Amino acid sequence: MLKSLNNHHDQTIAIIPARGNSMRIKNKNLQEINKKSLLKNSLTICKNSGLFDEIIVSTDSLTIEKESKGLASIIHRRSKINSSSTSSTESVISELMIDLPRLFINQTLIYLIQCTSPFLSENDLKKSYRLLKDNKQEYNCMISGY
Repeated sequence: MLKSLNNHHDQTIAIIPARGNSMRIKNKNLQEINKKSLLKNSLTICKNSGLFDEIIVSTDSLTIEKESKGLASIIHRRSKINSSSTSSTESVISELMIDLPRLFINQTLIYLIQCTSPFLSENDLKKSYRLLKDNKQEYNCMISGY
């Protein structure tokens, strides 16, 4: 198990959970801000940051799969149990760990990116990475929000 975030050395991955059928806002992850979907915005920021060895979109939607092509390095098709409105992000990550065990080796740094955080920037990702790598303190978790 990774004892502190600044000790990782194997790889850095981004996980973007993007379910297709949200209950309150239809196609929430595909809603547009500044002529770009929330999903495409998150994918573009991750890709342009240059930090990630893999960018994974976990979805149950063919439309989201199509929107992710060319930006996500892995498109993970969720199981039916993890495609419901009551599915937790934690259960999706657990499923990813079972389905893609090669990605979750001992020294992997994982960024969980929520499409519904439209103010995320490349600079935010780079700052957090530098903070982890350059700081002598040992972090085991980092959370950012607006």
